[in-house]
Amino acid sequence: MTSGTAGWQHDESSSMSADEYILFSVADTLCGLKISEVQEIKRVSEITPVHHAPPYVRGVINLRGQIVTILDICEKFNYQTSEIDTNMRIVIVKHEEESIGLLVDSIEDAITATQSQIAPPPSNINKIEGQYITGIYKTNDALIAILDKDRLLEKECTDQNSSAGAEV
Repeated sequence: MTSGTAGWQHDESSSMSADEYILFSVADTLCGLKISEVQEIKRVSEITPVHHAPPYVRGVINLRGQIVTILDICEKFNYQTSEIDTNMRIVIVKHEEESIGLLVDSIEDAITATQSQIAPPPSNINKIEGQYITGIYKTNDALIAILDKDRLLEKECTDQNSSAGAEV
């Protein structure tokens, strides 16, 4: 990862372990995604709004000639959303042959963890974001919610959350 994380790109030709995770903040929640699922992390540039889109769709950007939909993860988790600031980043992931940008509050770190270090999520998580968590990684300072990228991007989950924001 380069310093500042603004221009970080995943090199698919390198032999990255599936146990490496990029950590980012979504409101007060520390989350992780497998680095192998991340194409790129970029600074937030101008996001063009999409009229009549669900609330979690922040808009689209032009990424080197490719139109990328930007999803606001705070909105997806039914958290209070905020104005774009200089710490926010867009985590670009691939989903069903389409690049999708995940708007996050900040990039925090990168870690390596074995499956045995990741505990199953508590069965009593009943908030909306709970359906996207595959496990919990414990550090000395924090708990990290390991996210399921495919579940996070499933249309059915996305559409359910945009309507009422009811607990799941």
